[in-house]
Amino acid sequence: MKLHGVISAFIKKINIKKLVLYGIIFMMTLAAAFILFKMKVEDTIVPYETYVANNDEEQFIRNLTSGMTIEQSFIAPHDFECITLSCSDHEQSLPGKILLEVWDTEAGESVYSKKIENTDIHYGTPLEIVFPGTGNHSYLVKITALDTGEEAIGFYGYLPEEGEQAALVNGEKSDYALSIGIHIYSDLFSRLLYLILIIAFAGFFILLLFLSEGKLKTEQIFLMIAIPMGIALLCFQSVNFIHDGDAHFLQSYHYANELLGKAQNDTRISIGMRQDDVDAVFNCNSAINDNARNMSHIMENWSWFAKDVTMVGGIKWEGVAGANMLEYFPSAIAIALARLFHLGTYPMILLAKLFPFVFYLTACYYAIKIIPVGKRILLFLAALPMSLQQAAGITYDNFTYMVLFLMLALVLKIYYDGINRKTGISLALLCMALSLCKGGVYTPMLFLLLCIPKKKMGNIKKKIIYILVTGSLTLLLFLVSYRGLLKVYLNPAPPVTEQTTEVMVEKEENTVVSETEQEPELVYVMDQRYGMSFCLKQPTDFAKLVMQTVVDKTEEYYRGILGRIIAWPAADVPAWSSFLFGIILLLSINRVGTEEKIDCRLKLGMLVTFALVAMAHFVIFSSETTKGMAYIWGIQGRYFIPLLLLLLLCIRNNHATEEEGAQQGLYILYDVQWIFYLMGYYIGKGF
Repeated sequence: MKLHGVISAFIKKINIKKLVLYGIIFMMTLAAAFILFKMKVEDTIVPYETYVANNDEEQFIRNLTSGMTIEQSFIAPHDFECITLSCSDHEQSLPGKILLEVWDTEAGESVYSKKIENTDIHYGTPLEIVFPGTGNHSYLVKITALDTGEEAIGFYGYLPEEGEQAALVNGEKSDYALSIGIHIYSDLFSRLLYLILIIAFAGFFILLLFLSEGKLKTEQIFLMIAIPMGIALLCFQSVNFIHDGDAHFLQSYHYANELLGKAQNDTRISIGMRQDDVDAVFNCNSAINDNARNMSHIMENWSWFAKDVTMVGGIKWEGVAGANMLEYFPSAIAIALARLFHLGTYPMILLAKLFPFVFYLTACYYAIKIIPVGKRILLFLAALPMSLQQAAGITYDNFTYMVLFLMLALVLKIYYDGINRKTGISLALLCMALSLCKGGVYTPMLFLLLCIPKKKMGNIKKKIIYILVTGSLTLLLFLVSYRGLLKVYLNPAPPVTEQTTEVMVEKEENTVVSETEQEPELVYVMDQRYGMSFCLKQPTDFAKLVMQTVVDKTEEYYRGILGRIIAWPAADVPAWSSFLFGIILLLSINRVGTEEKIDCRLKLGMLVTFALVAMAHFVIFSSETTKGMAYIWGIQGRYFIPLLLLLLLCIRNNHATEEEGAQQGLYILYDVQWIFYLMGYYIGKGF
């Protein structure tokens, strides 16, 4: 009876018209997703698991013309059912064909032979050679070009390591090995996509259901969007697919060693690790994946508990410049706890991603709750694909985002409501924490404190004292933490004259030459950096370099913010899967309900703060930029995600006010866009 009463009361509260409308939207979205899935997504899902991925470092053969042959021997580590070759038609319709042959070199017999028309070969689509292969058995792939013109199919390869076989081109040993992928058929990735869509649609339906009641607060809506989408990302981000994932994972592992009192032998270039972790991370290359298909290896080797926890010293690594334990503390704690309970490598890594994700959700929930203006903007920024990807990864970006969002929310709260002991201490601690994020590049955010009216700080004297104390402690912490790094940034290696070298190559008939050897090459010595002092010594040239960077990289920054380009080496996620996020952000700038107006003083302060932090990025990253480059290297769009709050509030129209609840359509649209994004992300990852 009690349950019946609860259900009856719930039904009475539901706005039937809204529920019907949301139901129609839900069904239309489901239908559109199904059509897109059948037409676009389903055909792109690779139907096999990968044991050895194609290693496409370079197109070492531009044109495989008539009579030319490539031969490459290989030994597969597992039984397999097909291999793939990476090739290119240069996006042209090319005449001729190639003869593909595979020989069992131990038995001396052919196991595969097929002629393929060059018009059936396309860039980005691997050639698939199907035959049942045996692990630890020697095979030879032979490719022969027939009836081609001067322009013909190109093939990708890589520079082999010592002991690896190189390809034979026309019977002569090449500098490169042919890129060969080794696979076994599986429906793993189709099932994985179904799981992701179920999670996303379940979250969408729950959001619709609660929005129909009209009583959800903005911070609660954030959780209802971010939690299911974050879980969906976790489902197919195999291990730590974020920028510099290997370096961040090992940095967290080092701090876990310190927490466990096992960092005695850790150095700047080596750490100690459990034998199980060494085997999983290095021998199987699974924490440094650039391809989600390696999840097949994870699933096969998943173990809840470690089998060998013996510490192995001297494992080579390169620490993250300017890193500190505070930035990595959620992941470091998770790794330390997992090791205390002898969890296996993959559960440990999953826990090291879940901890920062929970911290991120908590921090953003509180920031959205307390911020007096721009709640909806903050929600959309905190739930962007790139934001959630970094939040659910082992990296210091999640901590940086947490601190920035909380600091901005507190500054705006104090600006409108005034300061008290709790908010004053919290803001001071956040400012100091900010100086430890990403090399202290966000420290200029302190300028925002100057914008707070003196009456909101008590009086002018209290304001000056507070800013001096907070600013001094923040700058002192910054200088102490990064004193060594600042010396390197200020004084990079002395300039050396740039040299242009020309690789002289004898071009005999049918000689294969890599593209990099066909023309003069500008050689950069990576120690020839501009340095932070460049902006002071040559301000005009620095200003030109900044402007050129903005012109050249604006689109890349924008796409990086939305999550269209997920990582430096990753595939470009399709435009249709992310462009709506930018539109929704622009549509969210109006005032909502009783939100305060933003005066010109605050707008100017936010605009100047954005400019100062952006300039700090250009100055610091000039130390990473090789002299002679036409733009400042290393800055990524994701660095500006929290700062967009400042820009979007600056352009807010104080005279356009939406009623409470009128913005529900944007929340629904945002969640729909997330569903399409997940499908596009799935395609872009190369499943």
